[in-house]
Amino acid sequence: MTFSLWDGDSQASKQRAAGEWKHSLRLSTSNQKEGQRLEQVQTAAEALARLEQPFASKDVKWLVAATSKDGRKGRVTPYADPRAYTDRLNLVFTASGWTREYTVQTLAPITRLKNDKPIQSGKVLVTCVVSIPSVGAHSGCGEQWAEDPNALTSAEAQAFKRACSNFGFGRYLYRFGEMWVDIDEFKRPREFPALSSWALPQGNCAITCCTNC
Repeated sequence: MTFSLWDGDSQASKQRAAGEWKHSLRLSTSNQKEGQRLEQVQTAAEALARLEQPFASKDVKWLVAATSKDGRKGRVTPYADPRAYTDRLNLVFTASGWTREYTVQTLAPITRLKNDKPIQSGKVLVTCVVSIPSVGAHSGCGEQWAEDPNALTSAEAQAFKRACSNFGFGRYLYRFGEMWVDIDEFKRPREFPALSSWALPQGNCAITCCTNC
């Protein structure tokens, strides 16, 4: 004859141990999720810091925004090509780690003065939304006169760069003060201004410096 003994104290002890193990597992899982969340926040912050780094000097171009009355000097403004912004996003988040979406509208007719003569024109209005998962989304607007043969391209580029500046990168280009340089008969700068150290990424030299630095 076989007897089966029921040890109530032992069974209760096992149940308590199992409950404590489950509670410990829940705490461990919760701590892991919290750690992952903090890690994501830190990673996003690091990514944004990389976005905010200045562009390489080779990616910075100069626009003559105004000329002096005698036509000998021009006020130049630095800017970067949209491809530089795209390359930076691809470098930090990969090509599949971000998206952009455009909305295009037109506004016409508009009467405006061109060469001191009234003309009928219109405007191309573009809104660009740049989205980065786990970081956020920002929008920017661009516009250009419709008679410009590159109106859509110019408005898209303006909208895209303005959306990107909301994430912080390219924003440093707005910090430059007024700069005047000598220009030729075609209103092109005879030489480009040297970029200050704060406008250069680490290890990059200014436009006008020697190639051996």
